[in-house]
Amino acid sequence: MVAVNTDIPTWLATKDDPRVGAIRRLCDIVESADARVQGEIKWHAPSYFVGTRYATTGLNPKGGVRMVLHRGAKKVPGLTRPDIDDPEGLLEWRADDRAVLNFVDDAEVELRSDAVGHLVRQWLDQT
Repeated sequence: MVAVNTDIPTWLATKDDPRVGAIRRLCDIVESADARVQGEIKWHAPSYFVGTRYATTGLNPKGGVRMVLHRGAKKVPGLTRPDIDDPEGLLEWRADDRAVLNFVDDAEVELRSDAVGHLVRQWLDQT
């Protein structure tokens, strides 16, 4: 069972934005990736962790939605990039400790949901 702080459903319910459905779907994918996953609102968005932070979803200021796979708020020296199998090329690497996935809308999130779940599980396994 995923321990999700009630702030996430409340946050989703209070957003008056057509992109909330896409974020809700990304949250579902992350929450189902591992039984140890916990979540809360952090950085004004749903953020998930197993020990340390690893996935944050949110509205992209340029449009669409995004998910950031990361190892916390601050860069940790000496970390190497995980070896993630990404056949659809969804990851945009920003540094060795973080990558971003961008989606136009909920239809694209749904279309890519299996690939996103695969990426999230790999990230958890390797980080």
